[in-house]
Amino acid sequence: MADSDLIKARALALDASLAADSRLSLFTTMAITSHTKASFVDVYVDTLACWVLHRLAMALRDPGGAVGPAGPIQSQRTGDISISYQGLSMSGAPGEDYVQTTWGRMYLMYRSSRPRGRAGVI
Repeated sequence: MADSDLIKARALALDASLAADSRLSLFTTMAITSHTKASFVDVYVDTLACWVLHRLAMALRDPGGAVGPAGPIQSQRTGDISISYQGLSMSGAPGEDYVQTTWGRMYLMYRSSRPRGRAGVI
C-alpha cells in the first residue's frame, strides 16, 4: 500500500468526520512532500496523519476553507490577482499554530520524539 493510502487510512481511523473532508488528498500530498520519511521511521504514518488532520481542522476554521498549493488561503484579491497563504504568526516561532488543535499537539509530540539532529520538516 502506498504511503498516501496508509496516511489517509490512519487519518480516517483517528477522526472519520474530519478525514471525510474533500481536501484529505491535497493535505496528504502536502504532508508527504514536506516531511522526510527517514526522520520519523516507525511513526511516519501516525505523524503525517496528525499533521493532515491538523491542517484540515485549521482549514475548517476559515469560513471559506479555501486551500491553495501552499496551504490554507488567508486572503484573495481579484484585481491584479493576489493570494496570501495562512502560516505562522509574524514571530515565526516553530509550531505556533500546531498548539491550536489536538491533532497539531499530537504532531508536535511525534516530531519532538524523533532522534535529534535529523530534520523532519523541510
